[in-house]
Amino acid sequence: MLAHLVALAHAAFEGRSEFELVEEGATRDLKRFVLKIHGKRVMAIGMRIEGDRAVLQAEPIERGSYDLADAVPATAEFATVDEKWMAGALQQQFARLQLPVAEPVQPTA
Repeated sequence: MLAHLVALAHAAFEGRSEFELVEEGATRDLKRFVLKIHGKRVMAIGMRIEGDRAVLQAEPIERGSYDLADAVPATAEFATVDEKWMAGALQQQFARLQLPVAEPVQPTA
């Protein structure tokens, strides 16, 4: 089941060379990827199965260029997960991206 989620995520980025989904961690129950856009690390995307539900959740990453607003993960009954759900779940997580607030530059004398 987890392999199906991963395949749907990869298919969602197919034909989009500016996106790269790189696996950075996995267990039997969780797959974790880093999403890169134009080579820049943007966010982590975790996928897992909880009971009969698929769960997709974005997280901030070290050395990333963006922050993420708080939100709940995208979830659905596994039997209903398809390309359309994956596209919507990824879009929901992308909507959380925020540029980090830059610290003010102090004038030098």
